[in-house]
Amino acid sequence: MPFAAEAFDFIVCRAAFKNFSDPVGALREMHRVLGPGGRALIIDMRNDASGKAIVDEVAKMHLGRIDAFLTRTALSALRKRAYSKADFERMAQATPFGRCDIAEQPLGFEVGLVK
Repeated sequence: MPFAAEAFDFIVCRAAFKNFSDPVGALREMHRVLGPGGRALIIDMRNDASGKAIVDEVAKMHLGRIDAFLTRTALSALRKRAYSKADFERMAQATPFGRCDIAEQPLGFEVGLVK
């Protein structure tokens, strides 16, 4: 990232982490740009989200029939690129963060990291 070391107190990465070609490298960069005690929050899909969870979450969006179908289809496709809880734990261990806290949601995770 084009930022100085220790430039931020808080980082949020929402619905993008599964798209990074080097996720461990991304975590290392997050650590680099966080100041002491800084926090990062990654919010993204989980690869084990059930089809029922996708249907239920899309139903809460109150979309029209076609938009609901397209949203379910997109989420089902994106799920294949997502990570598991064990993946996030392994990736965090491979970085200076060392560990992470993971809150599980029906479709995804909230992964908390502290420098």
